[in-house]
Amino acid sequence: IVNPKYAAVQYALLASLAMLVGTLGRTALGEMIETQGFAYVFILTTLLGLVAVAASVAEAIRVKFAKASNGDIASPDSDSTTS
Repeated sequence: IVNPKYAAVQYALLASLAMLVGTLGRTALGEMIETQGFAYVFILTTLLGLVAVAASVAEAIRVKFAKASNGDIASPDSDSTTS
């Protein structure tokens, strides 16, 4: 998923995005806590987390099948034109 050549940049962007989502969602979650209670917020955040877990599992399965059919996955920075 992450290109090792750009790992620092990708980490910084993903961390910033995670902080942005937390900052923007804080008001909505606070309002949800006030109106419905903590249980609904925990259920919502669990469901959102399960989406991330499902995406990770799907990617792992995709990589496993791609390796099985191709022998290996070529990295994006590998040069296939050299002999």
